Amino acid sequence: VKVMFTNGNSNNAPTLNVNSTGAKNIKVVKAGAKITPPVHSGKWRGASSATTEAWQPLTTLELMYDGTDWVIIGNPVVEDYFSDSQSYTVYANGYIEQWGSLINQPSGENQYDYVISFLQPPVIYASQERQSQQNPTYVNSFAYNVTKDNFKYNISIAGLTVRWFAIGY
Repeated sequence: VKVMFTNGNSNNAPTLNVNSTGAKNIKVVKAGAKITPPVHSGKWRGASSATTEAWQPLTTLELMYDGTDWVIIGNPVVEDYFSDSQSYTVYANGYIEQWGSLINQPSGENQYDYVISFLQPPVIYASQERQSQQNPTYVNSFAYNVTKDNFKYNISIAGLTVRWFAIGY
């Protein structure tokens, strides 16, 4: 069945009742095992404040009943957010991809807070870009003190742009 959820889900044990058959758990497959859809804390696109949800309002999920649970089919995107400076995609199994550009950064240590938090520290790649009229130059860079909420990075020359990409759960 395909279901469009009017409301977002913040329940740690979501259920679905189809045609009065009784509430059955909603699960997602991760690493070959059925698990409850992970709940993330973050600010969904267009939201005025942060929420804690496994999916946002008006998300459509395709589910299959396996005799015990309603299982989300595949690993559908449950949220996409795109802007000029930061973007992310959240999948039903909790996997998150986030990326962005931090333009004209001051020299020294800086900190960036993710648009939405991960459940655990992600894998992250960051590089510094020096703009030139002909070709940008990429300067070695790294992220450190990576947490589920943010990372720190060092800028060698004021005014550089940092491009970053983080993946994880």
